[in-house]
Amino acid sequence: MVTLGFLALLIGLALVVVLFLLGRLWTLEVAFVRLAWLPVVALGLQAILSRSMTEVLGYGFVVPPVLTCIVSLFFGVIGATLLAASS
Repeated sequence: MVTLGFLALLIGLALVVVLFLLGRLWTLEVAFVRLAWLPVVALGLQAILSRSMTEVLGYGFVVPPVLTCIVSLFFGVIGATLLAASS
């Protein structure tokens, strides 16, 4: 579980870095709006492919949705921060 936590943290931090790097091209708000749909699409694809993920990963099939949910929390925190900063 500790490894899973570190993996989720690295993925979340990588997305934050991508947001800030894209913030150089656009404003941070525009970069957030353009990337905020990715976790939703990832969860949708995982729901569609859940049967094959269960067969291939066994009990590990829960790892990708958990990682996606953790990344979604990071996006939620960033979105709330942007909303609070704009007020």
